[in-house]
Amino acid sequence: MAYKNSSKPNDEKMLAICDDPIFDYLLITLDELEKQVESFRDTAKKLQEDKQEILEKINKVSESQAISDLTEEKKDELELYIDRLCKRCITVELSVITVRSTHQEKAILKIKDILKKLKADIQSDTPGTREKITRYLNTCTTDGDGTLDYHFQAILLDCAAEDQKEVKKRLQALWSALVHSEKSVDELCKEFS
Repeated sequence: MAYKNSSKPNDEKMLAICDDPIFDYLLITLDELEKQVESFRDTAKKLQEDKQEILEKINKVSESQAISDLTEEKKDELELYIDRLCKRCITVELSVITVRSTHQEKAILKIKDILKKLKADIQSDTPGTREKITRYLNTCTTDGDGTLDYHFQAILLDCAAEDQKEVKKRLQALWSALVHSEKSVDELCKEFS
């Protein structure tokens, strides 16, 4: 039995010269199952994101100025409702594990430290944060438009491909938080003008 060099089989006889129809069938079946596994993982990741968004929305409602304007009885009722929703949402546990080498694990830990620092910089309104996030986002894009951060790029390239996509999403979320916080400050300043 001779096979052409191919890492993945395809439906056109899987680029294989094979006289074993059972083997061919099993390869095609496994290929289809691989697609299903990837779809399943993508769905689970989306559900994780949905859970986080729901918890953030619940938090926004709980911190709403409108609640503080209500009577104590109505506040208590809403607090119980909010608490119940949070507990129900938290009981849903999803986990998609990215398999990493030791080198990739070290790289993602460095990236997590960088992202934590960026979040702290946004919260403390550190000068240069906007430019730093812009450089990091430019580094994550394939077109490389704008200024890149080569140190960040070296660490990012050491990460697993799945982690690289997640880092880009997190940077985009940090960018949105930064823009949103600037808009909030601008709106506050308008009120006092």
